[in-house]
Formats: sequence, structure tokens, C-alpha cells
Amino acid sequence: MSQQTATFDIGGMTCASCVNVVEKSFKRVKGVAAAQVNLAAESARVTFDPEATDPAALATAVQRAGYQAELLDLQEAPDAEPAVTEAVPV
Repeated sequence: MSQQTATFDIGGMTCASCVNVVEKSFKRVKGVAAAQVNLAAESARVTFDPEATDPAALATAVQRAGYQAELLDLQEAPDAEPAVTEAVPV
């Protein structure tokens, strides 16, 4: 499954509680694998399945919680660790 990582500018956060609300708002969206919110940088990085959601839906979830969210960047997420396909003799 390919994933994408979106970086958002988040407005309206003033404390750690705000960070938790924004992070939970992202994580409640179906298809979100991870969300990290930074109060000092007023930003968030969200890794998600593009077949399940999109950046507009992620921004809407945060806006419904009372914060501003503007997409800054969208990239393919790095793949997970490669699986070992060959047995190693012990």
C-alpha cells in the first residue's frame, strides 16, 4: 500500500491541549496512519492512504475542530522496511 505525507500549516493553536485536539482530528480520519503536530512550528505532518482520504478531507477535519489548516507540501511517504525474502543459515 502506497502512502503519502502531507505537511500542513496549522493556525489557532495556543497550547498543548490544542496540539492534542488537532492530532486527534487528523487521526480520526479513515486512512490516516500517523499524525505529528508541532506547536512551536504551527505545523503538522500526516501520513495517510491516498485511496482512503485526501489532503482536503484532512484539512476539513481540523477546521471542524476550530483550527486553520493549509496544505504546504505533499509527498510520497517512504516505504516501510523491506521484508527479508531469503533465509540466512545459522
